[in-house]
Amino acid sequence: MSTAAGRREMPRLSMAVLILLTSGAPLRGQQGNDCLQAYLRIDALRSLQSASTAEELERRGAALSYQDAATRIVYAVRLSELAQVKASDSKVFDAMPSNPLEFNFVYTLTYPVADGHADSALAQTFYRYLQVAEAAVERTGSHWLEFLMMVSFADGDPADVLQGLTDKLIASDAKRFAETVRRLAPGVRAKVCGDRRVEGCVPRGGR
Repeated sequence: MSTAAGRREMPRLSMAVLILLTSGAPLRGQQGNDCLQAYLRIDALRSLQSASTAEELERRGAALSYQDAATRIVYAVRLSELAQVKASDSKVFDAMPSNPLEFNFVYTLTYPVADGHADSALAQTFYRYLQVAEAAVERTGSHWLEFLMMVSFADGDPADVLQGLTDKLIASDAKRFAETVRRLAPGVRAKVCGDRRVEGCVPRGGR
């Protein structure tokens, strides 16, 4: 997905989405999710997901008219399944949502599609991505800050999953976690830390 076509930006958001963003209304509500879900290209996502080799996946990715947060996540997860782990790390990091809007958009992978039922494979891919991303951060020692920012974007079930994955990161390198979480804005740090009483989440000298 490194071709010029692959780098084309997603079409402009609808006026309804822009109103939601500028009004401060929560996007986790049904109206917000419906607006964002309208931008999912289900056929393209299923095409990426069904690729049987890394080469076929690359061809299908290159054929897309543009890439977006959802196609990047499906591509990254499928590549992690088809290729050597190290080969997929850069795609996993590239796919990491960088703001709440992107996170809410990719979360709609778990929502019902046209037939009224969720696409179980796409829903599983969303949650699989969270696991793949944590494993890549833990394995490489890279993108800690980006991962913790993603944790702060989540609510509900994804938040529960990401908090569990954050525990894994802390267990792997508590010092690195403390150094990274202290770089976050206070409100973001509070959401990532939750009720943890670990270094970085409590004032120095606190208990």
